[in-house]
Amino acid sequence: MKKGTLTRIVAFLICMLTVFFTVLIRGTMTGKRVMLFISVTLIVSALLFFLDRWSDKGADIKGFLCRELKNKAKIIDIIAFALIVAMALIIRMFFLDFETEDGMAYFALWVNKFRELGIKTSLGANITDYSPLYTTVLTILSLLPMKALTIVKIVPIVCDFVIGLVALLIYRFYKGDEATITGKVIIIFVTLLNPISVLNSAAWGQSDSAYACLLLLGLYYLSKVEKEGDKLSDVSVIMFALAISIKLQAVFTLPVLLYFYMAKKRTAYSKGVKLSQFIWFPIVYFVSAIPMFLCGKTLKDIFSVYAQQTGEYNDTLTMRYYNFFTLIGDRLNESNFGGYFYYGMIMAVAVLFLIYYLSFRKEVTLDVSNLLLLSVVTVLTLNYFLPSMHERYAYVAEVAIVILACLNKKYVIPSILTVVCTLSAYADYLTMGELRAVIPAYLVAIIRLFVLAYLIFDLIKKDKEPILEGPVCANS
Repeated sequence: MKKGTLTRIVAFLICMLTVFFTVLIRGTMTGKRVMLFISVTLIVSALLFFLDRWSDKGADIKGFLCRELKNKAKIIDIIAFALIVAMALIIRMFFLDFETEDGMAYFALWVNKFRELGIKTSLGANITDYSPLYTTVLTILSLLPMKALTIVKIVPIVCDFVIGLVALLIYRFYKGDEATITGKVIIIFVTLLNPISVLNSAAWGQSDSAYACLLLLGLYYLSKVEKEGDKLSDVSVIMFALAISIKLQAVFTLPVLLYFYMAKKRTAYSKGVKLSQFIWFPIVYFVSAIPMFLCGKTLKDIFSVYAQQTGEYNDTLTMRYYNFFTLIGDRLNESNFGGYFYYGMIMAVAVLFLIYYLSFRKEVTLDVSNLLLLSVVTVLTLNYFLPSMHERYAYVAEVAIVILACLNKKYVIPSILTVVCTLSAYADYLTMGELRAVIPAYLVAIIRLFVLAYLIFDLIKKDKEPILEGPVCANS
């Protein structure tokens, strides 16, 4: 696409968005209004593109159509991309009015409280138990003339599409010159229409996709360090820091950065993650909390958010994430609860240490595929053995394994099983327990164990290339 064409289409989209939000101020967002807006925007954008190409060909419409129709595959590819994006957005719009216990008892109440108190007072008050960054964004969005529940779902829905874009970047980087348009369409399809993503963001209104897209971006930049230099390692660490500044569960991927550091230290290779770069984590967190600090919130309140969260659900061994504790849950009582709780914590650390030790000894290469795999294994291991895990805590791994399946077909079955297991847990919550018996919890726990074992053995298989000494990917 030529620069002039792109400029005109972008200008048109800006005008359309301006008109849309101007009209929205006088009314409310409805599914029909959004669908109409999307349809008109897509049609007129296509028309602008068509007219621009036609004018470049001498305004001979018959000749232009003949030339363009000869490349039917290209036209079909463009239509496929447009339809997938449109369907993904429309599906999410249908869930905007879907109410959950979290949405009505917490998220919507927060937004209404922000509106009642105003931005400055809200940022200085203790209204939510979420991170300063997420709370600040939600407070600003509360100014929009929409339903409170709709506002909560804006950020995760937008981040779903960012995940699709990052998945496309990962695919192109991994495949290099072997990347095909069919592969690009498939990876966009599976990421945007992944039922876990749709339900988590559009139905539930959770912010998991916000930190997940940043973690995936961090892994993408980390895999490019060897080719493009140390400056990208700073970018990668900042992405990880931003993710943790949004949600505590992002910390599950922090061991991947430490492994990357250790792998770099073992070789003569000079590029990689440095310990000094970990200072970005407190810096990014504090910078994200500056609006709250300026509005009167104390440093103690700002930095104690995650400490408070970790103490909220330590009275149960599993919160619908069917795992190791699901298999032994019927033997628990108040007298031995503490023993199982700390046994799970030690087990998680021990298993993860063993995985990392074997990976280090086997000299697992750190290309983008193995970085994704290592991240998936890390997150799934911690969620399988740690106590008090919610059904959503492995979200980034459940998204990443689907991307892995697009990179290598051997991960298709593990990704399908992972999605099915997660959907069974989601169904328990989203249907208020009505579909709890669709897949027995103990069976989900067993399936997850087999998937985890398969991925671990696949990770530690002896690679042909030593760590960080060969090309990162096909197009390096």
